[in-house]
Amino acid sequence: MPAISINNDVATTIALYFSTSENQSEIINILLASVEVLKKQSGFISFSIHKSQDGLRVATYEQWQNQADYEAFLNSIAGKELTAKLSTFPVESHLFEVVASQSISGSPVPPQIITGGFLTHFAEFRTTPEKQPRLVELQKEYIVKAFENNTGLVSANFHRSLDGLMTINYGQWSSQEAFKAILQAPGFESTGSGYWVGLAENEFHLYDVVFTEPSEENN
Repeated sequence: MPAISINNDVATTIALYFSTSENQSEIINILLASVEVLKKQSGFISFSIHKSQDGLRVATYEQWQNQADYEAFLNSIAGKELTAKLSTFPVESHLFEVVASQSISGSPVPPQIITGGFLTHFAEFRTTPEKQPRLVELQKEYIVKAFENNTGLVSANFHRSLDGLMTINYGQWSSQEAFKAILQAPGFESTGSGYWVGLAENEFHLYDVVFTEPSEENN
C-alpha cells in the first residue's frame, strides 16, 4: 500500500475536486476508470481516491517517481483525455513534498493509505510563498503537540506545495470523537485562534479512502 514518509524520494500530487452531493460519485467513477491507464504510465507509483463525508470534495493522492514523469503523463494523450473528462469540475492541484510525518507511539513504520481503515483528515492551508516557510515551522512544532493532546490521532503528515501556495495535513484518526477533541486543544481551535492565523486560511474535511492502487511493480 502507498506509504507517506519524509524519506520518500517521490513526487506527490494532491488534487482537490470541488464536488456536490449530486456529482461526487460521478467524479469518483471517472477517476476509477482512469486507473488501468495510470498503472501503465512510466514513473507511476500509486493512486488513491478519497471521498469527503460532507459531499464537498473528492481528493486524490498520487505518487510518481519524479516530477518529469508526472508532467509527461499530463501532456500525453491519456493525460489530456482524463483532464478533458474532469474539466467540468473545479479542481485545485499542486505538487508537494512531505515535510513532517509522525505516527502514534512514534512507530517507525511509515503511515500507509488503506481502504476501510482510518478516518482521514485533509487540512487545507492556503498561504503565500512568503508565509509558507514560517507556517511549515509551526506545523513541525504542532505535530508534536497534537500527539501530546490526543490519543486518537494515528498519524499526521504535513505536505508543502512546491509553488509555495499551500500546505496540507493528511491526518489519520481512530474516530470522529478523537478528531473533534483536537479542535478544542490550545493552538488547534477552529474558531479563529489556531496557530496558522495570520499565515494561512484553513479549511478541513473528513474523508473515507474509497480506492488505492499501487503500481504493478509495487504490488
